[in-house]
Amino acid sequence: MFMPALLLRDFGWLGYLVFAIPNVLGAAAMGWVLTSRKQSEDFVSKHPQAIWWFSVTIAFHVFWILWVFEYLRMALPMTQNASYGLIAAFIAFWLVTKRSGYFKRMPQLSVVLWVLSFLVLVSTFVTPDLGPISDRFHDSHPSNAMGLFLIPLSTFGFLLCPYLDITFHHARQQLDTKQRGRIGFTIGFVIMFASMIVLTTRYAPMIIDALDNGTVANATQTPWIGAVLL
Repeated sequence: MFMPALLLRDFGWLGYLVFAIPNVLGAAAMGWVLTSRKQSEDFVSKHPQAIWWFSVTIAFHVFWILWVFEYLRMALPMTQNASYGLIAAFIAFWLVTKRSGYFKRMPQLSVVLWVLSFLVLVSTFVTPDLGPISDRFHDSHPSNAMGLFLIPLSTFGFLLCPYLDITFHHARQQLDTKQRGRIGFTIGFVIMFASMIVLTTRYAPMIIDALDNGTVANATQTPWIGAVLL
């Protein structure tokens, strides 16, 4: 995730909390509001156009991926062969994802990816060279009261947008009882998803420094930026 990093830069911890709390609670709430698979199926069948228009946001993801390549070229000095290798890594990941879906192994792949991401999160706390970088960043970006103006937008958006996300409905429809839906969405978003939002607070200082100052990542930042983005 990249937006939390920008909010930390512009509004400090206040902006981050305004983003994170409604995001986590709004996503988890879907498992409590839609109490059955049928409710989810009925919602999708009644609002196909709204869900389709929401899916158009995938265009933003395409734009972001293209931007990431440009960012990596600026922040991480790479030879042409290294650039080709990075593109190959993205293609390989896409192919693995497609194959996992075909063989119905997507849940297992998701667990593997989350575990790897969680290990990155843990390592950021036990690696001593990241502490000073993080402290300097947060000291120089204190909370800004202007972030409070994001509360209506963040609350309204994150409480409602899960119901227009077809991937959320797919997840809800795989949990065939009320109890499984509530447990699955609570664990999935209050614990697993929330921990990934916490991860953004760890890599934000490194990414924002290179982004705002147009600087090449140093020896400490380079492996972490690469690990997080990949």
